[in-house]
Amino acid sequence: MLSSAVMTGILATYVAAETNSLSVERLIIKDPDLPKNFHNLRVVFISDLHHGTFSSSKRLRKMVQKINALEPDLILFGGDYVQTQRKNKNLKHQQASLDELTSILQNLTKPTLGMYSVSGNHDHWFGLAKVVAHLQKAGIKTIDNDGVALKKGDESIYLSGVGDLWCNQPDLKKALSHRDSQKFTLLLSHQPNFIDTLTKNDHINFVLAGHTHGGQCQLFGYQPLMPKRFAKWEYISGLIETPQTRMLVSPGIGTVLPYFRFFAPPKIHLLVFKRAPRLSKF
Repeated sequence: MLSSAVMTGILATYVAAETNSLSVERLIIKDPDLPKNFHNLRVVFISDLHHGTFSSSKRLRKMVQKINALEPDLILFGGDYVQTQRKNKNLKHQQASLDELTSILQNLTKPTLGMYSVSGNHDHWFGLAKVVAHLQKAGIKTIDNDGVALKKGDESIYLSGVGDLWCNQPDLKKALSHRDSQKFTLLLSHQPNFIDTLTKNDHINFVLAGHTHGGQCQLFGYQPLMPKRFAKWEYISGLIETPQTRMLVSPGIGTVLPYFRFFAPPKIHLLVFKRAPRLSKF
């Protein structure tokens, strides 16, 4: 039998490998409401970078390279960009992490439809104005409780975003205020639980959310770090269908305490939206 020391070493090696891994998951999303000009729309979605002491700038550069290789039409970010705490004990170090993050994100390709983000709870705890300004330097526009029409030729879709459920007041009505019709609509929300406030009458075709880290550490399907106030267990990760609409919950890239992952690997998502009947759930 293997000794406890060997087993511990194997486990530690696995945990380190998973925590530092970075894979791309490709998903096809079918929707008959998608305008013809947007058929095969390529959207990259990334969330929860938590860049700081326990994340690697080398890995972040690798993330940028992977995203650029996907040749996206649109890049979306789901919040929580810098590793921080409610009580910011080391603001100087966290500011350096934000500066480094911005410098690396400036190397992202400039997709034809742009780059957009919403804010997460950690961005509020750090200082929202600073985070938003740094993202803007990298060409990423924050759309908390706001929205924008994305055009291809004579057709458009609508991208909306809501503020963080803990640290802001999500205002869907305001986020949709620039939508001139019930056109195909994407919604960015840091926290997936916001989907429970939607109705079919809101005409949201697809929601993209993060926050959960996929549970970050899972034990046989149980998420000991993910009480329901963070997210419903059924909203932990992956493609989800609700009576209101469909949603992707990203497991994100980074970590919070205890700063490792276990059976919840980090992912970049590439979503290819197709104008097609929904022959299956997605």
